[in-house]
Amino acid sequence: MKARILWVEGKRADSPSFIPSLRKKDYLIETVPNGNAALQKLQEVDPDLVVVNAASLRSNGKRICRSLRDQLDGLPIILIDSLPGQEEGNLRFVLDHQAGVQVENPRGLSGAVDSWLREDGRLLKSFALTSQALGNPDAAFVIAGALYEAAKKARTTHKSDRARSGHE
Repeated sequence: MKARILWVEGKRADSPSFIPSLRKKDYLIETVPNGNAALQKLQEVDPDLVVVNAASLRSNGKRICRSLRDQLDGLPIILIDSLPGQEEGNLRFVLDHQAGVQVENPRGLSGAVDSWLREDGRLLKSFALTSQALGNPDAAFVIAGALYEAAKKARTTHKSDRARSGHE
């Protein structure tokens, strides 16, 4: 059976859609117009991978990818055409750790999907495992906790400095 792909693409796609080239290869593609619709379709479609065309959504796609990842940890996601200046660090991290690929045109995407799904999806499973291992869904809470502790320490230090100098 051909792979099931959940495709998130807004109505404002400025570039030609990648979908026709994949449908020609008999991939089963379910399209949705935004991240909320993707979250609703996840269980119904049970995709092998998700593609998010960020530029068509006028978004960097980060929040959508994070929401999808929270629902299905380890789900491979291909992010197309992120907005310049917003994703370079994340992209470099993904590429350096071999957790994903970068594609810039329909032929490149078609080739990436083909290679990910070849040989019973070995490469897809590898990307999924790497992505899952690198993921840290609690990162925001860890950072917020560290900031809170640093602020608390700074406040305590400031109070003791004022007390020593007689300004309290």
